[in-house]
Amino acid sequence: MLVTVVAAMSYALYLRFNPTRAYHSFISHQKAEAAAQARLLQMHLQSLTGRKVFLDSDHLTNLEMLSVVVRSQIGILVALVTGGMLRRPWCALEIVVANRSHRSAFVVQTPSFAAPTEDELGDLGAYLDNSDQGIAALGVTMHDIVAAYRSLLSEA
Repeated sequence: MLVTVVAAMSYALYLRFNPTRAYHSFISHQKAEAAAQARLLQMHLQSLTGRKVFLDSDHLTNLEMLSVVVRSQIGILVALVTGGMLRRPWCALEIVVANRSHRSAFVVQTPSFAAPTEDELGDLGAYLDNSDQGIAALGVTMHDIVAAYRSLLSEA
């Protein structure tokens, strides 16, 4: 009986600290520039891995859950970077949360992508589109975004 209790407790602790992720990966993208490419990438990754790949148009029910999904339900963040992707506040949130959560990141660069300059990173409020969309209320600072972008782009 004691062995059964210890085994059950050990298994519960294992699940608590090594949870199974609901999604193999999460595709961060700007819908206006790369919706079709993101869908194709999702289909390809699901075919390769045999696991679900998070794409917001399929799985997102509300924006508040976005950070929860990235923090706890994915294995890899796939950043499909286009000309305007890093300017989008919600994409910035996804990248910051992945960076904070120590998720692996993989960058897929499109021909339209140009990395932000040091001047643009220095004035991120001007660089981001609609930077007042509420990500600051979720605990994301400009410093967090700069650090996450630098980390992401060092992977590219």
